[in-house]
Amino acid sequence: MNGSAPPPAGTPGHTPGKGPLTRDLVLVGLAAAASAVLFLSLTTGMGAASFVVHFVQLPLVFVGMAVGLGGASMSAALAMAVVLVFGSWMAALTFALIEIGPSLIAVRHALLSRRGSPGAPAPSSPAGPSSGQPAGGSVEWYPAGAVLGRLTLYLAALMIAALLVVQMRTGDAHGAFASALAQVLAQMGPEVAQSGLFAAAGRMVAVMPGLIAGSLLLVSVLNALAGTALARLQGRCPRPAGGLRTMTLPPWCLPALAVAMAASFLLQPGFTSMLAQSAALLMTVPFLLLGLTLVHTLAGRSGTPRLMLAVFYLMLLLFSLPVVPIVIGIGLLEDRLRLRARAGPG
Repeated sequence: MNGSAPPPAGTPGHTPGKGPLTRDLVLVGLAAAASAVLFLSLTTGMGAASFVVHFVQLPLVFVGMAVGLGGASMSAALAMAVVLVFGSWMAALTFALIEIGPSLIAVRHALLSRRGSPGAPAPSSPAGPSSGQPAGGSVEWYPAGAVLGRLTLYLAALMIAALLVVQMRTGDAHGAFASALAQVLAQMGPEVAQSGLFAAAGRMVAVMPGLIAGSLLLVSVLNALAGTALARLQGRCPRPAGGLRTMTLPPWCLPALAVAMAASFLLQPGFTSMLAQSAALLMTVPFLLLGLTLVHTLAGRSGTPRLMLAVFYLMLLLFSLPVVPIVIGIGLLEDRLRLRARAGPG
């Protein structure tokens, strides 16, 4: 790629990288193979204990940011074919819904841009103009918060559809999840089944779909960030860096969270209450991520940002139960008060 600004990409299928066709096809093939192998290792149990199985989407996002949406779609189709041949149709369907879907959504919207009017100022943000924007804001990229919103909506729809299917097939979604959880805990040994963990987990059944969907959202965001960073490291990512530092959430996120939380308190225990509680839990994830952006901003303004972030993430890892709600609360405050903007430039 040359040093000039990328052309406007009003359609998501544009090709950001202009490398030789052969190299692009090799990338597409390698990404498909890597994604399929990682997913198959998870479904067969070979990679269940490995951290790398969480990066099934990474090759697809990388090739999408480096080659374009067309390359990502081709790679996804090839990977799905491999999963279908060496796995099953159910594995292929699962792969398409929870791995391909988020990957293509992230790539499609991350590559969307538009050219603003000549001489127009760059879009405003809590921390000032978006870094990486050309002078005069000639190219405006789809906001990072809006990409997160699209992923949240997709996984919310997927969660609702899955709950409806379970409810229609079993007649009792809560009982079905409770039974599945009991089987998993029973496989961990009789001491676990007799411990307080079993009782605590039983109280979490009503939000299990939300926990699963929220975990998938976090994994999708992590893969999107890693894939974009890898493509940028290779010099093939047209989207400028710095979007997360100025991320704001779509305006519908807070009302959606409020409605879901109100419904979870007002509805009688049952399927609709389970749906509301799970939706409320899922909707806290964007605010968790927004809170993390504020933490990164404040750490960046300290004298030792790496040390500050290392200590913070160690605390988050060791004391997740109290720290995560605090970070969500910070995200809620940032969403309403724009604390990064009030703090001034870093």
